[in-house]
Amino acid sequence: MEKLLSLIYNYSINDKLVDEEYIEKFIDVVINSKLLDKYVCDLQILSSENDKLPEGCVSAYNLTDKTIYVDFNKINKYLQEADRYQALFNEDEQTFYKNSIFSQAILHELEHANQYKIMDNEESLEAKILNLSKHNLKDSEINELEKNGYSIKDITIYIIKRQMVYSKFYLKSPLERLAEIKSYQEMIILLSNIKKIVPNLLDFEQATKIEALLQGFDYEDGKVISPTAFYLKKMGEEQALKKFDWYDEDYYKALEKSETNYSLEDRLKYGLMIDESEIYECLKTLKLSKKYNY
Repeated sequence: MEKLLSLIYNYSINDKLVDEEYIEKFIDVVINSKLLDKYVCDLQILSSENDKLPEGCVSAYNLTDKTIYVDFNKINKYLQEADRYQALFNEDEQTFYKNSIFSQAILHELEHANQYKIMDNEESLEAKILNLSKHNLKDSEINELEKNGYSIKDITIYIIKRQMVYSKFYLKSPLERLAEIKSYQEMIILLSNIKKIVPNLLDFEQATKIEALLQGFDYEDGKVISPTAFYLKKMGEEQALKKFDWYDEDYYKALEKSETNYSLEDRLKYGLMIDESEIYECLKTLKLSKKYNY
C-alpha cells in the first residue's frame, strides 16, 4: 500500500497524469503483493484502433492469455466525460481525482485475476459464488469436461450460454460486483492515508463504493431481489444455489437465513438477501451524500 500511495502521490502532487510507466509500476506492485504472477503474465497498452476492448471499456483482464489490456485513448475520452465531477474537488485534488480513475480501473482488472486465484485456492463463500458465476473456463476445466464425455460442441454451447448471461446481466454478475466493490475499497484505504490533502475525493470514493454495493439489487412485487441468486438462476445453477446457507426457495426464509448468518456489509458485498428497510438504513448509516445524486 505504501508503494502504491507513493506512486499516486508523487504523480498527482506534481500535476502529472498516469502514463505507461505508472501503469507498469502499479501492476507490478499489486502482482507482487497479492502473489498474482501465475495469473497476470503481460500488460498490453492499446490504441483505440486495435478495437480489442468493447465499446466503453477502458481496460480488461483476459484469462486465456493472462494479460491486462489498457486503452489510454478510451481512458482519456472517459476523463473528458467525467469532467462533470470536477467541481466537487478543490484545485489540489484535481489531478488526484483523474489519476484515481486510472488506478481504480486497473485495480478492478487485477481483482479479476485475483478472483481466479481465490477460486483455485479457497473454499470460502466468495470462492463458491465466483466458481458458479464464471462465464469462461480454463483449459484444464475444458479438458476435464472432455474426459467426462462432453463433446467440443456441447462444451462450446455451454460456454456461449454462460457468456450470453454475463453480457445481458453484467451489472448483476458477482465477478463484476466484487471487482468493483473491492477496487473502490482499496482506493479508499489508499486515499485515507492522505485524507487531509484529498478530503472531497475520499468522500466521493466512499459514496461510489456505496453505489457499487447497491448495484444489481432490484425490486419485484415489493421485495428486494438478490443479484447473486438472480444471476445464478440465469446461469442454470439452481441446484447449487440451494446448498448455500443463505438461500431458500421461500423468499422470507432466505431473508431470515441471510440475516442470521451474515452481516449487512457481507450481504451487500456478496449480493445476498436484504430487506428494503435495510437499504434505507444502509444509506443513512453510510451517510450517502445528496450532492452525488445517487
